[in-house]
Amino acid sequence: MMCSNCGKETENFLTIQRSLESSPELICLTCQTAKLPEATKLIEADSQIEELKELKDRLQRLMRNSSPDSANLPAGLGAVVFTPEKAMQSLNAFLENSMKDRENILDTMTRDEQVQAQLDSAVEREKYEEAEVLKREMERRRNTR
Repeated sequence: MMCSNCGKETENFLTIQRSLESSPELICLTCQTAKLPEATKLIEADSQIEELKELKDRLQRLMRNSSPDSANLPAGLGAVVFTPEKAMQSLNAFLENSMKDRENILDTMTRDEQVQAQLDSAVEREKYEEAEVLKREMERRRNTR
């Protein structure tokens, strides 16, 4: 039998059924193992980005409901005290780095792998509307081959 991904003949397959309407794909164990780490990294990156965004929203609400701490600090302490404003700067830097890491992960994948990994990530994060859009894109891509 032939791998749907790399086209090599082998006896060691993993059969993947994407949906009830589609025919099963035969993916050799080499291809499956090779793409698994990147898909897993993408799911982890998406979860981290979502957590950072939620934390940022909570911090923004906290900052709106309180007076700026830096205005009440004695001279000279502003450089060493960790204020909500500094927390927001750090959080924004973490978020930016996480988004760059996610883009780097995507750059190592084919477009089909990207869409599948994003679909898996959306389902993992319970973002079903996003998953539905990605599922339609996968089906469209398969039908245009």
